[in-house]
Amino acid sequence: MGKEVKKTPCSRLWQVPLIGFTDEELEFWDRVISKSEDEDADTRVEVRKEMEKPENARLLLKYGDVGARIGRWLCVQTFHKYNGQAVAMYRKMEAIARDLAGPSPSAVEVQLAELAAIAWGDYQRCAMNRETLKDCTFRKASYYDQRADRAHKRLVRSLRALAAVRRVDLTAVQINLNGVAGLIGGQAPAAGRSVERATQ
Repeated sequence: MGKEVKKTPCSRLWQVPLIGFTDEELEFWDRVISKSEDEDADTRVEVRKEMEKPENARLLLKYGDVGARIGRWLCVQTFHKYNGQAVAMYRKMEAIARDLAGPSPSAVEVQLAELAAIAWGDYQRCAMNRETLKDCTFRKASYYDQRADRAHKRLVRSLRALAAVRRVDLTAVQINLNGVAGLIGGQAPAAGRSVERATQ
């Protein structure tokens, strides 16, 4: 009999390592999250109560980050296993997201930066698979070429979307409501008061 392999929290549901999780977060996964799909009704009720506790809200936010989960999966799939290179690639994706978001990003910029980082990871995976092909048919090589091209286009589109948001300063966009000109994020108190008096 071989040595029994102990299942870790990440091997039960995520199927990719929980890169960047603290001991506290792993313990929460083992104690709560991994039991959420248990078929026992009492267990599900107990888990729901744990998840609704205010002190666990911070932990749930991290486990609910599907984008980060996809990023981890991409990194492991790029090297076909969980190793130091996969972890390093994930750290690179995090750095790309931070750099693209900038020093004081808006919520939209944060989301687009994270999407661009995922698109970068997907392109790297497709490029790695294409460049490490061994002897294969022309049809198979064409498939991997096209997949890498599509991933590259998605990356470029995500970067263009982020650049477009940065070019448009939303605080300087003029709006006109009921004939009253104003600025988004600004105030037009005099005009607003006159409209209120006119409608009374």
